[in-house]
Amino acid sequence: MWFGQFIVAPFGRRIGVRAKTPELLRAARARLLPGWVEEEGDEVDYQWSLSEDSATYEDTIYPGNPERIFDAYFHLFVGETARDRTFIHAGVVVADNRAILLPGRSHSGKSTLTRALLEKGAAFYSDDLAVVDPSGMVYAYPKPLCIRRAAGAVEEVPAPGWSPDLPPVPVSLIAGLQYVASTPEVPWEELSPGQAALFLLDNCLGCRREPARDIATIGILSTQARAYQGFRGEAEITAGRLLKLLARREVP
Repeated sequence: MWFGQFIVAPFGRRIGVRAKTPELLRAARARLLPGWVEEEGDEVDYQWSLSEDSATYEDTIYPGNPERIFDAYFHLFVGETARDRTFIHAGVVVADNRAILLPGRSHSGKSTLTRALLEKGAAFYSDDLAVVDPSGMVYAYPKPLCIRRAAGAVEEVPAPGWSPDLPPVPVSLIAGLQYVASTPEVPWEELSPGQAALFLLDNCLGCRREPARDIATIGILSTQARAYQGFRGEAEITAGRLLKLLARREVP
């Protein structure tokens, strides 16, 4: 017997979340983003189910702490199933009405670099997920900024400076930079549009479901923005290099 359910449809798909207990339902609601509105009715495109010892979605049962499973996978699921947007695993900041995309997998240092860019005056759009429309404009996705501390602890910072009025902006710079401790500041490799497209596709969430849409969108991104790949050291120094590159169009 389910205690209750809510339905959200942030990107064109109706996703139902039901839970066995009021505590689980409350915890799931707390992970929704600002501005999301719960939908009426009972019909859903996808169903999440949270019980005391597991979470289930798309007919797959994931045993374990349901709150942690939901927290880890729900927003990725939103990105994978979005009807009208392409989701890329990337941090996003904006300066001078132009976006910097920081694609990369978990533990690559995206969040730390995002925070360093914010401390230098950039505006926060996303910590982990870049939301892009078919014209190549990127939108804010105000999931909390998560910073990994020593021993694997994670500090959550509510989306700094977010407001519902943040406009979509064009992407001018793509930087896939892997953090390596004690790395000296070295030049980054500039990618061709084809190389940039392949790199973005490797970090795209929903390409298996909507390949034609996502390949077209990534094709636009890779031709409108300069793209670089490489290794970085301290985030503060790298953030300064990126902002200078964005402002002056210098080769790093």
